Amino acid sequence: MARIRRQTFLELELAETHARRGDKRSQARRVRDVPPLTWLPAGVSDDPLSYGTLYTHHVEGAFIPKGKGKALHLLVKFPESVPVETREDAEAALKLAVDFAQHIFGGDAVFAARMDRDEKSLTNADLFLAPRYVKKTKHTEKIAISLSRHLKLMAEDQLGPIKEDKDILRQQGRALQDAFAKFLRARGFQAIRGQAKQAPEPDWSSPEAYGSATDRKIAAADREVAAHDRAEIEDRLVDQERELADKAVGLVKGLEDARQIGGDLIADGIAESDRIRDAAREDADTIRKQAEAEKERLLDAATQRSEQMATQIRDQAQADADAVAAKAKEARLEVEVAQRKRDEAIADRHAAEAAKEAARSDADIASLQLALVNRALVDDALELRPDDGERGILMNETAMQEPEREAYRARWADWVRTVARAAAMALAKTRAIAAAAKHEAERMIDAAKAKLADDRIKLAAERTKLSAEQIQLALGQKALKKQRAEVVSYLEIWEAIPPDRRSPEVNAAVERTSGLKQQAESLSAETRSRSKRRLSDVDAPAQAVRDWLDEGR
Repeated sequence: MARIRRQTFLELELAETHARRGDKRSQARRVRDVPPLTWLPAGVSDDPLSYGTLYTHHVEGAFIPKGKGKALHLLVKFPESVPVETREDAEAALKLAVDFAQHIFGGDAVFAARMDRDEKSLTNADLFLAPRYVKKTKHTEKIAISLSRHLKLMAEDQLGPIKEDKDILRQQGRALQDAFAKFLRARGFQAIRGQAKQAPEPDWSSPEAYGSATDRKIAAADREVAAHDRAEIEDRLVDQERELADKAVGLVKGLEDARQIGGDLIADGIAESDRIRDAAREDADTIRKQAEAEKERLLDAATQRSEQMATQIRDQAQADADAVAAKAKEARLEVEVAQRKRDEAIADRHAAEAAKEAARSDADIASLQLALVNRALVDDALELRPDDGERGILMNETAMQEPEREAYRARWADWVRTVARAAAMALAKTRAIAAAAKHEAERMIDAAKAKLADDRIKLAAERTKLSAEQIQLALGQKALKKQRAEVVSYLEIWEAIPPDRRSPEVNAAVERTSGLKQQAESLSAETRSRSKRRLSDVDAPAQAVRDWLDEGR
């Protein structure tokens, strides 16, 4: 038998609690203190009973479709042909169940498996699956999780196309039962497909209900055994009566034979036979009476023992039934509480997911809005400016991209609106300051240009004035140079005259001429220095005058 159920993450956690014997139902099933056998995929070293952690690691990196169901719980019950008594047999059986699940669900489905060894039945195996497969689309290829894909393919392979209606799960369950029986036969075990269900309602019974029904069957079997024993006792008494009657017939026949042997012996034999017959009859009567008494005693004892056993079995069965009913009631209450808690947890989780999704959506919109404001601070095309409307700002939508436009038209959170308005006001103030600074800079530039024009005019006038002075100075130096040359020439001639031939009047004139020479030389040196100093402050025209003066010297 193979049955499968979808499980939510909460039910997976409850299954972990049951596996660790942390609930009342699992405690009630324990009849021996033996740990369970477990199986994990190769390379996995986690706790084999931590189904939540094992599931998380198994589906890591895979695409998980939305829905309550997260995993599959496959319950396998082995037939008598599969040995499970020893630990080695049980390990082989558990591996057999895992191979079957991997064969049906694509080879990478089972993330945990367990066989309990502390219950009455040792033939059950629990497997937990999250089938992985490669999901291919037109442009992408990725690993995904599917709880229905492999069951649907298996059912269609065995039964043909199945309509997508409420009966599809029942058809998949039938196909799974057929596949399990076929798989066991292929592995060399005797397996017969169980009788198909006649109604869509579940026909699976809990271990407690199944145990109660089994106890009732045992009590009925004991009553049948007692009735069979009573029938055997009656048959033995009938056989004893027949044996006594046969003995009596033999004695009578012996007497008749003896009568035929001899006269006297016949009479004595007759008498003896009469005595023996009477004694036999008495013995037969005594034996018959004893047999009847023994029969009555045995019948009474068997009846009393059967009634006592039936009473004990009935009382025990009633007590077991009451205990099972109490446990079932308690289990129902626990299931109702667990269901209510699960529903509350699911509702809370859905609410949390919705709030998280809303918060994530608001956070994404706020992030886009802030990014748009940041771009507007450096992109003048967006024309960011403060406004007294709902957003607190205005921008040019034609300069936005589509995601930015959607974020701009969406609702702005108070804190985002505050930040955006502050940025817009700061940008407006910055623009005003920049405009004022630009205006002031333009004014200063205009003033500097006007001053530069004035300075150029003054400089040109200064250059013109300086050029005239330099020309006059050069003419004066040329005349002075000519005069000096004449004086020098006269002095050279005078110095060539011997002193005794010089007249006093000429000497006096020469002395005056010598002082004039010194003054001319001094005046020429000062004029050149002043000319060089003035010419150092002018450009090409002054340099041309200086070159002309140097050529004259």
